[in-house]
Amino acid sequence: MTVDLGIQGPVFYKWLPLGPENGIRLCRGDLELVLWLDVKSVQWSSEVAEEDIPNHINLTAHRIYADITATMDDVELLSYMPVRDFSRQPTEEEAPLAERYETHGREVFSLLADGVNRLLMFIRVEKGQYWLNPLEIDLDRMASHSVEFEARAQVDGGSWFRWEPTQTEVLTIDAPFFREAPPRYLTPRDWPEAQAFVSGEGRPNLPRQLLAAAEAFAAAGSERVALTEAVTALEVAVSRFMSSPKPDYLVSEPLRSRLGLESLANVHERRGLTYSVSFVLPILFDEGTLSQRVASILACPQGDVSSWPARRATLVRPIRQTPRRDRDCASCEMGHVH
Repeated sequence: MTVDLGIQGPVFYKWLPLGPENGIRLCRGDLELVLWLDVKSVQWSSEVAEEDIPNHINLTAHRIYADITATMDDVELLSYMPVRDFSRQPTEEEAPLAERYETHGREVFSLLADGVNRLLMFIRVEKGQYWLNPLEIDLDRMASHSVEFEARAQVDGGSWFRWEPTQTEVLTIDAPFFREAPPRYLTPRDWPEAQAFVSGEGRPNLPRQLLAAAEAFAAAGSERVALTEAVTALEVAVSRFMSSPKPDYLVSEPLRSRLGLESLANVHERRGLTYSVSFVLPILFDEGTLSQRVASILACPQGDVSSWPARRATLVRPIRQTPRRDRDCASCEMGHVH
């Protein structure tokens, strides 16, 4: 198989591990994977000759080759794979073989994904090549991946044939049907509010502004920054709510005085964010809305950002003040996928 790594692949310095003999091996069960490169791996807009490799200080591998060898004793399956008729669906008699072929395909693609991704992870982590992205293989789309990777196979050194373990693909299409307008969509009742905001000088709702930023960062792949924005939004919202003068959210007297809970703001100031959330939500929502399991998770203090004063000072306060805009490989001789 040929795995396309795109424009930003691993970068080598004046050297390439050429050929399967210099490849990286991964064995699992009766399968052996070999990942290797050749001079074509680094060719993109121009050709690179093998003798010129020592003269290149940055050789980017745009593709990697994968050979997978299987030791199999399923003679029926080995005989069926080369003669599979892709112009039609398997017959009733062929169904058991087709099922075993698909199972074999899932094992092969799983091994391929694990091997490539472990190699990319090593280079990304140990060498700091942060731009490398994992190979994504959907086992419900093996037919497409077989074409994408130009998969072919041979049995016992015979002729090469098209290797495609299934003709069936599962595609999931989200086509929601809305009986009511989704909350993100503009409706006629939103327009007067938009008019008032545009013509006025007020600031936008800070928690919602932070949540919008969090979702934007998450969509861009910046999960850590997104989490910081979301936690900040939660803290601002909880702080504002706890400053509410409504006393009916608190427990009644005399228990309130005995616990020293004169006001919700007092709870927030004395206990911090996590305690405030774990205290307020069970008051606002019944068990049907907020399960006991979720309430117990909220009560865990490990996620309290108030326990990280230094980080809180640098991440939270500025945003508040200025809102932003194996095993050894045995010899394998039966089925070979390339």
